[in-house]
This record gives sequence, C-alpha cells and structure tokens, in this order.
Amino acid sequence: MAVQPRTRRSLGTAAALALVLTLGACGDDPETLEHVTVSASVTDPDTSQTTTVHGYVPDLALPAGTTLDAPLDDPVILAVDVTVAVGPDRGFSVRPSDFTLRTSSGDSVAALTSVNRALEDESLWPLLEVGSGSTLRGWLAFPVERGSVDGATLVAARPESMTVEGRGSLEAATFEVALEPAG
Repeated sequence: MAVQPRTRRSLGTAAALALVLTLGACGDDPETLEHVTVSASVTDPDTSQTTTVHGYVPDLALPAGTTLDAPLDDPVILAVDVTVAVGPDRGFSVRPSDFTLRTSSGDSVAALTSVNRALEDESLWPLLEVGSGSTLRGWLAFPVERGSVDGATLVAARPESMTVEGRGSLEAATFEVALEPAG
C-alpha cells in the first residue's frame, strides 16, 4: 500500500478527527485537555473570507525555551480551533500571522507558530496557509496569562492593499469573533 503525502484536505480531516478524539477523551481525568466549545463566525463582506471558531483549549503548557515578545507571570498557550474559508475567485491566501488575540485587558497577542510542535503533541493540528478556493480547519496558538481567556476576542486581519478581482485594492480591516462559550 502506497503512503499518500499530507494534503490540505487530509490535514483538515486530520484536524477534525483530532478534535473528535480530544473531545471524546475529555472526562474526569485531570490529565485530559479542557476544551471549551464556541460556535461563532465572522465574514469579511468584501472578500467573503469566513472565519469560524469552534472552541479553544485555555491552558496548554508553554514549551520550555519558548521566547515571548512580552514577559508573562504564568504563561500558557491558548489554542483556538478555527476553520478559514477563502472564496474560489480570490487571489490571496490567509496565514496564521493574519490573526491576533485581544485579551480582556485589551492587549493584542500575535499567533505563535513556534509552538506548532506542542500543538501536534496534543493532536491539535496547526492552521496552515489557506489559499484561494480552500477551506481548512486547524489550531492557532496564543501565549497568554493563565486565566485571561474570559472576554478574549479572536481578530482576523485583512492586510492593507489587498486586491480582489472586480473590487480593486481594499483597505486594511479587522473582523472579530468573541471567544464566548456556547450554550
């Protein structure tokens, strides 16, 4: 049997399977990951890019030796499960660097791709670049203070001077999804 290389579709399927297995494993065992379900999305009306937040894990351990832009007293990784859809006629892609997290204190935190291995170790497959005509599900990692998730918002950024066929050059914009637990 031939081994198939990982593709965007297989990575999306793997991420969905990992989420199901992670959620299925959550229970009374203190060693399992806490997963908070969120059901929210936002769509950029000019580009039709849709970002859907399915949930988050609030307190993954920050790997030893991880360098942060700003020092934190009790740092953890907030891992956010997202699906990003980019329309078929769009000449741009979406990268993890297009996302930030705004904490309840108003601080803005960039997605941290240097901890992708830590996500994979927990079977949380990192979000990869999403190209035109693609939909991909994956996890974004943000370094935060333990317990600072309440009131946090995921911010999707549209870069300045993005061009969309038939619309010309668009101004920079941001689109927000509150990380409020569903139900």
